[in-house]
Amino acid sequence: WEDLPAQIQEAILYGKGDSVTVKYRNRYGRDRSYTTGYEGAVAFIQRRHLEADTDTSRDRFAGYMREVPCLDCHGARLKPLSLAVTIAEHSIAQIAAMPIGACLEFLSALSLSERDLVIAERVLKEVNERLAFLVDVGLHYLTLDRAAGTLAGGEA
Repeated sequence: WEDLPAQIQEAILYGKGDSVTVKYRNRYGRDRSYTTGYEGAVAFIQRRHLEADTDTSRDRFAGYMREVPCLDCHGARLKPLSLAVTIAEHSIAQIAAMPIGACLEFLSALSLSERDLVIAERVLKEVNERLAFLVDVGLHYLTLDRAAGTLAGGEA
């Protein structure tokens, strides 16, 4: 693999976007060829994973995958424009990374100007109520940026 040029590696992994000609020698020694589309190994594995009917098949294709943080948001799962928004010098990603109990304390203690209060009052009230509910049911230790698939049954 390492000996292949980067352009060939890219074509194998991601396809070429157009048709490719496959040349081979059949069992009778005759040279044959045909032209077909090639989606690339990455798209093939992703498609087969999504279309899998059984957990066994899904797990087989998942074995070729791994989660890699996005280079733009560094795993925050937010657009750069959203990450630029701050509340008391904390980005949305930083607030979402706080445990729910700490997040509730942080948002409840915010000191806002009259103008900011008019803008944010309804949203803050709703967010604080939802966070308070999660604290009341004992989920103060969770963070809002945690992927749903990592939650235990009682946490979900």
